[in-house]
Amino acid sequence: MTRSKDNIMDDLFKMGEVAIGLLSDVKHGVKAEAKGGIERVISRLDLVTREEFDAAFEMLSLLRTEQESLAKRLDALEEKKHPNQPATAKSAQAKSGKAKSGKAKGGKGKPGKAKSPMPRGKRLKGGKKGR
Repeated sequence: MTRSKDNIMDDLFKMGEVAIGLLSDVKHGVKAEAKGGIERVISRLDLVTREEFDAAFEMLSLLRTEQESLAKRLDALEEKKHPNQPATAKSAQAKSGKAKSGKAKGGKGKPGKAKSPMPRGKRLKGGKKGR
């Protein structure tokens, strides 16, 4: 009788090992399917890669520096043309980006909402398309 109990116990342990192996396979299958599903959802969200973000951020930084330089040049030119006008009014007008008509440049978008630094469809360094 002890022998049959040992055989039953061995069989139960073998069945447990098989079950653990099957569960491990199921775990890996579910994990792979979930990862694939998440990647499909993310690809539909139209997110940018880190490299594209960094390129756009660098472009924005360069544009901001150039804009500040142009604002200083504009102030200097306006000072030559209108020496009696206070410099603070000219600087404020240049910093706000207002044209003489009072509308913001471009005229699109909601007031106070920043535009994207990189319009859709523009090409980045390396030939990648911006989003």
